[in-house]
Amino acid sequence: MNMKVIYYKVIPLFILIVLLSSCGSTQLLVDNKDVSIYVDGENLGKGSAEIRRTGIPKKINITAKYQSKEVGSLQLKRKFDLVTFITGYFTYGIGFIFAWRFPAVVTIPTNELDKSRKSKSIWLEPPGSGNW
Repeated sequence: MNMKVIYYKVIPLFILIVLLSSCGSTQLLVDNKDVSIYVDGENLGKGSAEIRRTGIPKKINITAKYQSKEVGSLQLKRKFDLVTFITGYFTYGIGFIFAWRFPAVVTIPTNELDKSRKSKSIWLEPPGSGNW
């Protein structure tokens, strides 16, 4: 293979593969299927939701609500990673701006919900403890 074939056929194919592999969505998960997931105030569903993974550098606020009470939240931002670097290198810098990525899967902590659900059973307490 001469260098023109490599430069005009192989490298564009490689760029296409990298761009397609970096696309997709980030899956947002919570441990309870009844918890609603809000991204920047917009309700995206219950139990799990998806957002666009690749794009410009951006921060989003994710909130988990159970029966209209906030039970968890986090701030997520796109990061510069190896795929961003490779895409930017082979696209003459365009990927350095448009190929930042969120993680593939994000679990939203719902500690407050876990505390409220863990009530002690009366059967586990000794007799005469006041709950009998």
